[in-house]
Amino acid sequence: MKSRLSVQEKRALWVLTAVVLISRSAFALLNDHLIFGTVFVDDAFYALSVARHIALGHGFTADGIHPTNGFQPLNTLLQSVCFFIAGGDRFNGVRWCFVLSALIEVAFIWAIAILISKMHRTQEPQGWWHSAAVIAATMQTFVFTLFAMHSNGLETALASLMIVLVISNYDEIRTKREKGNAPTAANFLWLGFLCGFLVLARLDGAVLVLIFAVLELRFPNGFRNAVIIGGVGFLISSPWWLYGLFQFGSLMPISGQSESFLPWSTQALLDAANALQDIFLFWIPRWHFVFPQWVSLPVATVTVGLMAMILRRIGFLKTMRASYDLRPLTPLLIFGMFLFIYYTFLFRAPWFLDRYWHPIEMRWMFLMAIAVSMLIPKIQSLIEHGHTGMLTIGSLFILIVIAVNLRMDRRPYVPQVPADLAEIGFWAQKHPNVSVGVLQSGAAGFLADNVINLDGKVNLDALHARQQDSLGAYILRMNFEYLADEQGFLDPTLQKAARLGCYYDQVDSIRSVRIFRRSNIADSFFRSP
Repeated sequence: MKSRLSVQEKRALWVLTAVVLISRSAFALLNDHLIFGTVFVDDAFYALSVARHIALGHGFTADGIHPTNGFQPLNTLLQSVCFFIAGGDRFNGVRWCFVLSALIEVAFIWAIAILISKMHRTQEPQGWWHSAAVIAATMQTFVFTLFAMHSNGLETALASLMIVLVISNYDEIRTKREKGNAPTAANFLWLGFLCGFLVLARLDGAVLVLIFAVLELRFPNGFRNAVIIGGVGFLISSPWWLYGLFQFGSLMPISGQSESFLPWSTQALLDAANALQDIFLFWIPRWHFVFPQWVSLPVATVTVGLMAMILRRIGFLKTMRASYDLRPLTPLLIFGMFLFIYYTFLFRAPWFLDRYWHPIEMRWMFLMAIAVSMLIPKIQSLIEHGHTGMLTIGSLFILIVIAVNLRMDRRPYVPQVPADLAEIGFWAQKHPNVSVGVLQSGAAGFLADNVINLDGKVNLDALHARQQDSLGAYILRMNFEYLADEQGFLDPTLQKAARLGCYYDQVDSIRSVRIFRRSNIADSFFRSP
């Protein structure tokens, strides 16, 4: 991507680069226990387990034995390099993955800065203090919601980077056309190449590839160009599609199948509303947890509505379009509409909506950065004319937002204990000769080879058992000595096992985690179906 960034903007981005490299890599300095209490979420360790086994030469498996496709391939392959460097060591491999996460984040902030600079219609260099490119990169660096989303150990940051690269590349083709130069087949071959890696970064990116192909049909040689984009993208990603189809009988990874077989209910609409308010108020971390639900949702709706009304009344959107070419974000808008419909009505994993909808958040963040950059001169004008009342209120609000984000940013760096679910893995390490069934087994299965996944995200047998409502029969057949998880997840599983005469008694607990051992005692608490 060609850059139109000024010298000042580049200097500011290099400062942010240093901050990102230091802050995202700093987790590697924690001890072997506490690195499991930071930003890497439990689901990330499913992929990290696969990455480690790839490095050890075991192939695509989370336990070294059974094949799985319950992960997004490109990020996991990159993480496997980290474990190769670490010689397969679990802990040092995770440390190298923190460094990898930092490098991906650096690439992302430069990519978004370059894209926004190209969207700016003026050729005049900008100062860093009111540059939308620098403001967007600063948001990504310091706003906790964005920081946590990209530092979760999953594919989110890499997929976001690939989305920006594909959009920028397609915009270069558009710019070439507007200058009267017909794009060549080579331009579309390169775009298709990037699209293929976008799909490998996150499989639902295939829809964005389709959007680009359809948009191309409007132009001369559009059909040829669409075939090149889609064909090359499919060719690069096809090994993964074919692996899933022939090995597991579905194009959807088993992790997705495990999250999507639950029936739809109207609760999905409330889940969607909660995720959307967190996205549109991303600068206030975990917004919908700040107040009770009956307060947070109306307040968020009114806040966003007031923002839209004020911007419309002062003609801000018209001014924005005059200063910035927003057309590069159109494919992202269409993609966001698809993601909203699909993950609200066809896919039931409400706890991951904010991650699945991150492209919506990205587009909103771009627009917010542009809006802030355009407000700065207006604020300077108000100061010069002595209008300080509203500015005082605005400044106080900004200081509160900064303080809240800095407080949240600090928390992951000073964990007191590992994540509760990781404690199951440390417990299982001390009991290596028993089998432990765990539903949320990401970190636990990564830490201990005797932990068996029960939610089906990386275990095809467990997935089939859940789909057939026979998880209890699977537990009976596997004869697990122990079952462990958080109480709310474990209770239904214990009840299913008890219906088949397989009873467990609680023998240990670690904060929210409960550990149960198989019992033969007639008066076991869990003998009642």
